[in-house]
Amino acid sequence: MGAHDDEEAAALAVQRVVGGTWQLNDTGREPRLVDLLHDLDDRRRVAVEVTSEGSSDLRAARSAMTERTERGEFTGASLSHQWLVSLPTTTLVSSLQPGLEEALQVAEAEGLEVVSAIRQPRDRPGRMLARLGVASAVRWDPSPPSGRPKILLGSSFDVIGTTMSLPEALERVLARTDNQDKLAAADADERHLYLNLNDHAAASGLRGIWPLPTCPHDPRGVIDRIWIFAPWASSEVLHRVMPGTDRWEHFAMETGERLDDSPWSFSK
Repeated sequence: MGAHDDEEAAALAVQRVVGGTWQLNDTGREPRLVDLLHDLDDRRRVAVEVTSEGSSDLRAARSAMTERTERGEFTGASLSHQWLVSLPTTTLVSSLQPGLEEALQVAEAEGLEVVSAIRQPRDRPGRMLARLGVASAVRWDPSPPSGRPKILLGSSFDVIGTTMSLPEALERVLARTDNQDKLAAADADERHLYLNLNDHAAASGLRGIWPLPTCPHDPRGVIDRIWIFAPWASSEVLHRVMPGTDRWEHFAMETGERLDDSPWSFSK
């Protein structure tokens, strides 16, 4: 991929909605320049900074799993069976014990072979896993050899989102005020933030599961609009919202056409 692929993709997506022309402003020749300058047909200039949130580092997640397994934290000495446990890459491995082993003890006592924490778990071990941020557990080997760990950890793209996942992600983004610093320094009439949202739990809030939340305020009062592209929710939709409001708008990525405000019209 090219050095500016993310910025160019963002510029083209915004252009399809608002028209006008754009230029790459941050070429790397000078420090702390805003990424894009977008000139609209009505002579207004919009500065756009491109950022991302939740680009889960799968390699780091796997490293944490391996490290703690090697420390002996997941031997599962109290368990009879061996379990394969799937974790979203956003789950902190350090927070799992002793709750994970306790949930698997309950699963064994109830004779369960599969425990899911996704889609409103009804059984007690499922609820216990959900509280830990675990996606699922499957009985892998009913009679594991002596000395083998009883808990095997694996990464998963399943997510456990809540009504707060999306606004919490936006708060994290807005707290990184280096974006606002670049936007504030730009010679522009409006200042927009373009967010590539790779946090699957937060993106679930854009799939029509819950009513769209009020966007948190920008603590610096710089950003006029936030554009959100969340491919896990839908690669066909671009979202826009004004900080501090619930004024959400939705556009087709391919054409820029405005979509119905109902989340069910774009959550496919």
